[in-house]
Amino acid sequence: MEDMLPFSIGSGERIDPAKLIILTDIETELDRNLDREEYWEELLHGEKIGELMRRLRENISDFRSITPSPMPFEYARLKDYIGSERLTFFQQGFFFVAPVADQLSTTVALRELIRQTTEQNEL
Repeated sequence: MEDMLPFSIGSGERIDPAKLIILTDIETELDRNLDREEYWEELLHGEKIGELMRRLRENISDFRSITPSPMPFEYARLKDYIGSERLTFFQQGFFFVAPVADQLSTTVALRELIRQTTEQNEL
């Protein structure tokens, strides 16, 4: 019975076991296939990333508020993306660079990108 209870993620919040199963399945798929060159190609070209996001959106309601973009990311529209009421998912890879590699996180990289873009637009 205990393994039927939602799992804790901190300060009293719980994750539904059904959601954990979906996330675990995706993580397992990635772990099993990352050494296959064809799989890497699918990830790099976006097809596999899009498929994984579709699975998340179909099975976990929290992901349904994320709008998949039919178009690739356009830097010129960054302000529109940031100002949008909905999150947008782009089916492509992004490359972030930091002065000290071990200090890079996606959150820090995105915050820095927004800061630089804002400064550039103010000039």
